Amino acid sequence: MRGLPLTVILHDAIGPSYSEYALEILDGQGRQLRRVKGLYRSPADTFRVALSRRLLPAGRYRLRLYGLYAGGSKAVGDYPIRVRYL
Repeated sequence: MRGLPLTVILHDAIGPSYSEYALEILDGQGRQLRRVKGLYRSPADTFRVALSRRLLPAGRYRLRLYGLYAGGSKAVGDYPIRVRYL
């Protein structure tokens, strides 16, 4: 199990649709760990991201979803999460 990635599925049905999205991953102190671009909304209004368990050890995090457009980005979702491994 240790080698398997952590898969995160986010749901966002509210607001306008963008052609592309980005996900910002923040640690418990609000420091940015990573920004992942190239996300696309599924027909079920979800986003699926596979992340390394090394990037997210057990703890609290905040995931922020941004809609990307020419010249900028707009925050469309904010997801506080707690990661626990069995």
